[in-house]
Amino acid sequence: MAGGLASLVATGTRLWLDSVDPALVGEARAAGATGATSNPVIIADLVKSGRFDDRIAALTAAGGDDAAVAWALTDELVAGAEREFLGVWEMSGGDDGWVSFELDPLVEDSAQGITNEERVARYVELGVAWSRGHRNRMIKVPATAAGIAALEARRMRRYRRHDRTGRFHPTSRPGAGEPAPDDTILR
Repeated sequence: MAGGLASLVATGTRLWLDSVDPALVGEARAAGATGATSNPVIIADLVKSGRFDDRIAALTAAGGDDAAVAWALTDELVAGAEREFLGVWEMSGGDDGWVSFELDPLVEDSAQGITNEERVARYVELGVAWSRGHRNRMIKVPATAAGIAALEARRMRRYRRHDRTGRFHPTSRPGAGEPAPDDTILR
């Protein structure tokens, strides 16, 4: 009888690594993990480790401000984990093998003085930008009014209204595991 993580995997549980730490991703995959998650706290903890100081210095030297450097490093770390789990994603037809990328939580900061509609537009913009070119990246938005409205806005763009019936019909039908262009925000 299998023990530890192997026993969880044997029950059909999908084990996801709560990190995109390159030192852990391969190990977790070997242990049966089928995806990974990231968020700003996970990335901050990786930065605090000091292991990415050289990369941060290079991104800073290239002219990035703090926010640009943080998001570029996040993108790189998530993309590295995506490569590790891409085979799972392909074999499952897109049902598993995802790596999550959380959008900027500061969009919700009331000090920014933006309306809910502006927040929605910002989430859609960020989701499209950060998902472009990534097959198994899952975009995470907060469960706020603006976050939910952004998901709805993206979902509705995938559909066109039929003139006579008023029902919505898909405008594109991606193949198994292949998202329609710019639709990965819905994952």
